[in-house]
Amino acid sequence: MYHTLRTLKTLLIIAIIIASAGTGFGQNLETMQPFDMVVPTTYGGGPRPNEGFYFGMDFMAAWISRPGVATIGSDVGRGMVYYVDRPITYDQQEKGTTDTYLMIPTVTVNPNNSYEVIRDADVSSYDTSMLTSGWVCGQRYDIGYMWGHHGIGVSIYDINPFTQKYTMENAKVAFDVADKPGTDHSWLHGITTVNGTESVVFPGNENNVDSLYVYGELGVKFSSLEVTNKTETNGVELNYTYRFMPSDCFGRRYGIWEMDFGIRYFQFREEFDVYGKGGCLGDSWWNTVSQNNLIGPQIAARYFRTAGRWTFDFQAKFMAAVNNQSIRQNGVLGSNLSTRYETVQNEVTDDDGATTYENTYYEYIGMQGYPGYINATSFTFNHHGTDALFSPVVEARFNAKLQITQLVNLRMGYTLMYVGNIARSAEMVDYSIAGTSRAMGINMNNNKGDSLVHGFTIGLEVNR
Repeated sequence: MYHTLRTLKTLLIIAIIIASAGTGFGQNLETMQPFDMVVPTTYGGGPRPNEGFYFGMDFMAAWISRPGVATIGSDVGRGMVYYVDRPITYDQQEKGTTDTYLMIPTVTVNPNNSYEVIRDADVSSYDTSMLTSGWVCGQRYDIGYMWGHHGIGVSIYDINPFTQKYTMENAKVAFDVADKPGTDHSWLHGITTVNGTESVVFPGNENNVDSLYVYGELGVKFSSLEVTNKTETNGVELNYTYRFMPSDCFGRRYGIWEMDFGIRYFQFREEFDVYGKGGCLGDSWWNTVSQNNLIGPQIAARYFRTAGRWTFDFQAKFMAAVNNQSIRQNGVLGSNLSTRYETVQNEVTDDDGATTYENTYYEYIGMQGYPGYINATSFTFNHHGTDALFSPVVEARFNAKLQITQLVNLRMGYTLMYVGNIARSAEMVDYSIAGTSRAMGINMNNNKGDSLVHGFTIGLEVNR
């Protein structure tokens, strides 16, 4: 959708430029002389505003504000662990195919063979405060036609993607993890050994700590965590313009006012990618894309005043938009989880005494240091959320224009735009694990962020 819109805008620009050139901006091509010397004219005692076709193009150096700060992980953690005697037994479950079984580790926790310890819950190491506001290039095109008091115009706005990428080492990511149904253990419970750095007092095993297993919530710690955030925005608007005569508003010496009434479409898209390598859930990745499609009526006012070869103008716009939000998230947790496979060959003798051999396959999950109830790609997820809400868009433009030929101006300016009630991806990730079909998620309660886009412009305009 985004790239299709950009292509359509480019084709529209080319078509209107050709059409404008072909009509001579409302004049005869032989007589219009757009690059002739400046000859001031009068309009009720002041410079006469131009009429006919006009076209303007600006280069923009724009700054896009960063999303709100959000923790990369859940604020809820679990810290209970069990120190249990060996051996660990396995529960055999049919996997759904003939002679294939999934072997799941089981632990019986009771006061006679285990020792319970409460430790501090894991806390996520990082948040999104490393994402910054930054500048990026863009373009804006203004095309239209003025006749007398009336006019019609199209404005097209396109900002190039603003991408940031960061890599963090030894990053903890806490998850809000539910218990596996039918057990008192969470989906991230697993087995490891006492590492010698924890003080463990286990009755009867004070001198044989290494013979114990640690079974409990495995802290998720990635050896490296790559975070990428990409923001892009564009829009198009169609307006009817009414130009007041100088005598209609404040008098001739104060310049000229114009009012615009129209419809505007504005799109704000953000993509938040996280890729974690190594650790008990290596490799994991999640991609969250929020697309805000704003459309609604717009009203604008423009004031300009000319002094010699200089023209100064100010324009203010307001759009009351309906924001049709679409947020998508996909990814996988633990795509490289360690799994041990074992094949057992069984000898089978039939009633006639003939001997054949059949294979039985066992897949052991929950190897030491990894979650006990999931295997690679168990937590593959794809989520989608939508909402429609009111979003205000306020924009202000300031321009100073220097007339360099009879119809061509060099313009320089500043643009400031605020957009409210938009979804920003980094703020909407739900770090929860409630089951193999309910991993991660989209927090639709955090879909009311905002953005400030501002920056400087420089460009040319013809016959405006």
